[in-house]
Amino acid sequence: MLSLSEKPLQFIQIDGKAYEVKLSFDNVLRFFDMMDDDELSQQDKWLLAFSIFFKKPQEVPQDALIESVDSLIKYLVKSPYGQNTGSDEQSGTPIKYFSYTQDAEAIYASFMQAYHIDLIEEQGRLHWDQFKALLNGLPANTCFQRIVSIRQKTTEGMENDPKALAQLVEAQSYYALDSEVNAQAQDDALAAFANSLF
Repeated sequence: MLSLSEKPLQFIQIDGKAYEVKLSFDNVLRFFDMMDDDELSQQDKWLLAFSIFFKKPQEVPQDALIESVDSLIKYLVKSPYGQNTGSDEQSGTPIKYFSYTQDAEAIYASFMQAYHIDLIEEQGRLHWDQFKALLNGLPANTCFQRIVSIRQKTTEGMENDPKALAQLVEAQSYYALDSEVNAQAQDDALAAFANSLF
């Protein structure tokens, strides 16, 4: 989670020694892609996560593998919002309306439109925390936010306007998320992965 008073996480402490981590947005997205790979065993995923996130994985104590990766996962999914709903009805997981994979082109175009940031050029540089803050702050007029808005709209109260209803249903069908790649499924897979060896 981004802090304005501290630099984004670049090192993790293990037994009093600091180890450099690679948390550029593309590394984190690569990790999410790996989590969706059913061909990999849980053990392979832990080992790959270790090599994805640590700059010099060979220097990190092997017995710290699970604890260090688990700590990084918790850091990556931490959010400043939605932690205290104040209502028992909303204690479930919030619905996600986007996929980093499926919406990659819209995200890329929106970063160019809103911030003049070329995400391809920022690979290996733009920290995950910065990426998330910019993604969450994209203006409503960007293509990514328009797609998310279409997915979020409800058809309630549109019965009296069949043309608008048909247009919305058609747009929602066109922009529908592939259920296997939505951000919620990725978060669920991440949680299952983190709990797999505990």
